[in-house]
Amino acid sequence: MPARVFVTDWFQDLLAETVPVYNASRCGASRVSVESKLLLTLWALATHDSFRQIGDRFGFDRGVAHSYYAEVSHNALLMI
Repeated sequence: MPARVFVTDWFQDLLAETVPVYNASRCGASRVSVESKLLLTLWALATHDSFRQIGDRFGFDRGVAHSYYAEVSHNALLMI
C-alpha cells in the first residue's frame, strides 16, 4: 500500500474518532470544520512553526490558530 493511501486512511480514522467527541463537547456552532482544526493541530505538533506561521498557512490569525490548537488538544484529552 502506498504511503499516501496509508496517511489518508489514518487521518480519516482519526477524524472519525475525533468528530463525535468534539461535537459532544462543543457549546456553539463553528464555521471552521473539525478537519481543518485537526490538520492545524497536527501541523503544529509536527513542525517547529510559530502560531503566526501556522495561522498564515491555514488562513487564521495567530490567536485563532492557538485557540483551535488548544481546543483540539483539550478534546483529545477527553478521548483518553
